[in-house]
Amino acid sequence: VLDRYLTPFGIRTIEHGPGIGFVLNGRRVRLQGVCNHHDLGALGAAVNRRATERQLEILKRMGANAIRTSHNPPSPELLEAADRMGFLVMAEAFDEWTMGKVEQGYNRYFAEWSERDLADFVRRDRNHPSIVLWSAGNEIGEQDTPEGVPVLRPRHQAVHDGLGGRAGQRVREQQHLALAPQAIDERGTGVLLEAHHVLDADG
Repeated sequence: VLDRYLTPFGIRTIEHGPGIGFVLNGRRVRLQGVCNHHDLGALGAAVNRRATERQLEILKRMGANAIRTSHNPPSPELLEAADRMGFLVMAEAFDEWTMGKVEQGYNRYFAEWSERDLADFVRRDRNHPSIVLWSAGNEIGEQDTPEGVPVLRPRHQAVHDGLGGRAGQRVREQQHLALAPQAIDERGTGVLLEAHHVLDADG
């Protein structure tokens, strides 16, 4: 044996759409979510496992059952806790594409690295049952422009690449970004690639 890798994983079914909302394992679930930035308040951005768990415990007591991470891949510790505690997660990759927000922003590397980074991000986290949505970005400058469609299309494929062509998972663009429903195709069922806000659980 040269290498051994153990990973917990979960099996669940997902459906979503107009008229049915979000259905998890055959049961309609209303998403009551929050946007959860990666930092831990006064503790800072370094990962603290117990502080992360405590944060989710507080959210659960508050009535939340869903989290949108922002604006970068979440820590493995957050996803492990979400898996154990029954949260549904929209895992988000970026908050800028080609239109930068700061002088030294990711937009400088987006053209060269974003597809690989996105596929690697999905590949790393695809076994987490808590992840029900993949996001290619939020608060993106291009999201309300026709230029956003050709930028999103290869990132859409990168998510498919990261998923490894797994049956039963769907990736589609959010029409708010694309402005044209035919811009990107749909395959299978289950995962939504979104470029703006979480879907309305009521359809």
